[in-house]
Parts: sequence; structure tokens; C-alpha cells
Amino acid sequence: MQPDLDQLLTRVAEDTYSAMTFLLPEEAPAEASGPWRQAAVEFSGPFSGRLTLRVADAMVPELAVNMLGLESGPATPVQERDTLAELANVICGNVLPEIAGLAETFALAPPRAIPEWGPAPPSCRVEVGLDEG
Repeated sequence: MQPDLDQLLTRVAEDTYSAMTFLLPEEAPAEASGPWRQAAVEFSGPFSGRLTLRVADAMVPELAVNMLGLESGPATPVQERDTLAELANVICGNVLPEIAGLAETFALAPPRAIPEWGPAPPSCRVEVGLDEG
């Protein structure tokens, strides 16, 4: 039986965070409060859409430091922005074959920082809590 979209996206997001940021997902995510930073990846293929990653602002510096392996200080604003964009890109690139199958091909636009969700409500929304916040 194929897992539903929420389960697929949750699993892919948790795996991505664990592998790329070395932060472990929690069983029951705590309600995070804003402000938020967001990155989006638009895609087209057998179906089209946009994956938006929204992360609590307070988590972004740690994500960037962990993902980039920085040892000599905090990440720059550009590094933080690029970290979010790359996380969104990897999650999107990993979840699409899970949804559509390995034989399908998608074109992904470059990930970009975005200021808000956009005009349409999301088709799917999942929350991943991390052990650090």
C-alpha cells in the first residue's frame, strides 16, 4: 500500500534533516513560533507545483553551521539563505520520485528564498520537529 502524501513528505523531510544537518527529528514536534524563513522550489513534469520549506528563524543559523560544517564561527546571511534553499531542493528532489515513480522526469527550478506562502493554500503540510528546537 502506498503511503499518503503527508507520510511521504514527512519521511523524506526527516531523512533529509538527519542526513544533511545532523539534527534528529522528534516524535511529536513542538509548536514553533515565528518569525519564519522560507525557500521554495517550483517543479514541472507529470504534474507541476511548488515545494515550500518554512523554518523557524531561530533554527536557521544552526542548520547552516551543521550543514556547511563551519568550525570558525557563525554562518553568513548568504550561507543561511543558501542552506534553506538547498534543503528545499533536496527534499523536493527526493520526494517527487517517491510520489510519481522513478521512471518519471521532473524539471526543478532553482530554489529561491520567498517572503510568504503565496496565493494558494498548500496541498499538503507536514511539520518536523528537531531535537534542537
